[in-house]
Amino acid sequence: MAVYLVNPRLYGGGDRTQEVFVLLQPILAEFVDVTVLDTANSMWSANPGSADALVLANPVDSEIPEEFVELIDKAVRNGAVVIPVAGAADRRTPPVGLD
Repeated sequence: MAVYLVNPRLYGGGDRTQEVFVLLQPILAEFVDVTVLDTANSMWSANPGSADALVLANPVDSEIPEEFVELIDKAVRNGAVVIPVAGAADRRTPPVGLD
């Protein structure tokens, strides 16, 4: 099992969630393999499978990069568990592909 963490900086996930994601990675790494996706290329090449989880922040921006949407679609198709995280109560709507 691997956990894929997508850096919120790549898709407008917001400052608060970016701070939390930096703290989350070393904690998760104590229990599971963690892959941090921190470039557009890493999002394109990631392939989360049915034994994996994809953790991402709900975007603040309405302009969501194509590679982010494709990563979510790929994870859903492959049966990965996708965990959207809201940085604030008003951002509880999951990103495209998870509605």
